[in-house]
Amino acid sequence: MGGLLIAALLVGVIYFPVRIVANAEQRAREHHGTVTVDFCGYRGRANDTADCFGSFRSDDGAMIVEGVRFSFFGAHQDKRRHETARASLAGPEDGTAELDESVWVGQSVMWVLAAVLFAWLVAQVIWFVRALGRHRRASPSTVASVGR
Repeated sequence: MGGLLIAALLVGVIYFPVRIVANAEQRAREHHGTVTVDFCGYRGRANDTADCFGSFRSDDGAMIVEGVRFSFFGAHQDKRRHETARASLAGPEDGTAELDESVWVGQSVMWVLAAVLFAWLVAQVIWFVRALGRHRRASPSTVASVGR
């Protein structure tokens, strides 16, 4: 059973860094620019999430998309019409912009999870090796018992 847990932890330790790199590659292909707030609705405990609609304008000015959705997390009750924030958009047909301030949070959470899983993996391997050693010392060798 310990080996199965070690395998599952190893999958988790590998998955999160791979996912972080894949997200970074995808984000590099997106259009970077600015979103302008037209309207925000607030939800969550103490209105800590602002779901907003507005327009996106790429840095080079080549792409302007109206009716884009984006969300602010945290104390954003003061979001006003025509306020701007840095964001990225996959393309003109994409209706949801990803705010730059949200990207580092997701990456940080994945790195923390990877570190926790790695620490757990190391502890599990140490425990498994010690338990296996105790088990081998406690049980008589089958070769020695056959020879008697």
